Amino acid sequence: MISYISNFVEHYGLSTLIVGLCITAISILIDKFFKDKIPALLRNALPFILGVIISTIYGLIIGKTLADFTQFVSSGWVSSTLAIVIKAFINKLKSGKLSQDVLVLTVYELLEGTLKKGVNRQKIADSICAVIKGDLSFENAVNEVNSLLDGRLVNQDYGRALAQLIVSSTKTLI
Repeated sequence: MISYISNFVEHYGLSTLIVGLCITAISILIDKFFKDKIPALLRNALPFILGVIISTIYGLIIGKTLADFTQFVSSGWVSSTLAIVIKAFINKLKSGKLSQDVLVLTVYELLEGTLKKGVNRQKIADSICAVIKGDLSFENAVNEVNSLLDGRLVNQDYGRALAQLIVSSTKTLI
């Protein structure tokens, strides 16, 4: 994890790491105090929303203008993805699942609250990770996920969009 963070800072900069740590702290506090009051889908989107907001505020503080908004969005996206990875790692430490792949845990974290009870999130996370690692095509993963859901994917477009979001988010960091 230390080498991962050092590579991250070298590639994206210290400010992106700091914003990511802020998002992690806020996300953990929100989970602790408001987990039952905020819908899971909103909680999953919150790091990305916070990433853009915090990156924009940080950018304006250091003298950039709103003309740099696309840079703020990009930086916020990377920071929020990092926050989700850090949060997944913290949850991994808490649960004692140290042998499990951080990538799988990150995808598992992103899936929280998006699937009905009784659905095997672990197998779905494994399928999405196979796409990220290049072991499985995106279409095959969508078909595999749909079969794991016994065809109960409420909206095929929603499932594709969710999978695409997870794949693109985690690919940013690989």
